[in-house]
Amino acid sequence: MKTFSKLAISALALTTVFATNSANAATADATAVVFVPVLIGPTAGGNALSFGVFAAGAGGTVVVPSTGVPSATGGVSVSSAGAPADFTATGIANNDILITLDSTVTLNSGANSMTASLEHNAPSALGADGSADLQVGGTLTVASGQAPGAYVGTYNVNITY
Repeated sequence: MKTFSKLAISALALTTVFATNSANAATADATAVVFVPVLIGPTAGGNALSFGVFAAGAGGTVVVPSTGVPSATGGVSVSSAGAPADFTATGIANNDILITLDSTVTLNSGANSMTASLEHNAPSALGADGSADLQVGGTLTVASGQAPGAYVGTYNVNITY
């Protein structure tokens, strides 16, 4: 009988241990980040990229650098100099930025076209005020006897943090 009671008491003790309710709790953080988007657009009152007014002659190039003085090569004769495009980038002050743009743009006038290679002078970071100015220029290739007309083309300028 003694063996049975020890066994019964041991079983009762185990049942009590397993029957006891157990609870536990944990905490965790939730996070969110709201950032200032980086934006780029034409500078208010600034220039659009213009290769100016010129006569094609024997052909050549019209060069409108992002900084510096426009010029022409070959048989191109400029009567009104062009100007680089002006852009303003805004975002988080002193943040690094990367500006990319299409490497070329095709300018069309009806069935006629010319192609320009593009370049920019963008800084690598926004200033202390959260902005940066940049210019886009390029080199327009003009064919000998290029057809007269008003030529227009579109290109993309992209910015990332």
